[in-house]
Amino acid sequence: SKLFFADLDTSDLPSFGAAYQVEFPGQAVLNLFEKGPDQTDYGLPVESPDGLWMAVGVRFVQGSSSRQLWLLSPDGTKQKIISGDQVITHGAYSWSPDGSALIFQQVALDSSSARPAVMIWDANSDAMTLIAQDATHPQWLP
Repeated sequence: SKLFFADLDTSDLPSFGAAYQVEFPGQAVLNLFEKGPDQTDYGLPVESPDGLWMAVGVRFVQGSSSRQLWLLSPDGTKQKIISGDQVITHGAYSWSPDGSALIFQQVALDSSSARPAVMIWDANSDAMTLIAQDATHPQWLP
């Protein structure tokens, strides 16, 4: 019933990624995170199973080139930073089926020999655990 996507907003310079939700069958388009931080480049949003949070890669337009992993309410008024190390970029994030954890990949940007790693973040304990080295694009199995 919903589709989420990110698109490049070129109406201002510098341009940045904006996140949207399309609801079906009416195809109404909603701009997500409108009340979130200004000048923010958003990646693809991934809705939590309960619909209260969106996991999203965030990069400030005038900041580091790394993408940090945040939880945002759909309107952007509530925020929780999962990762904040500006030297490490994060991607390929997805929620566990019960919404208790996020799995994602990360890679350090400060070394040409850096290798990607798969991490899991536990929502209950706020703990991050390394799952695999030299691995990418993790997914939960049904």
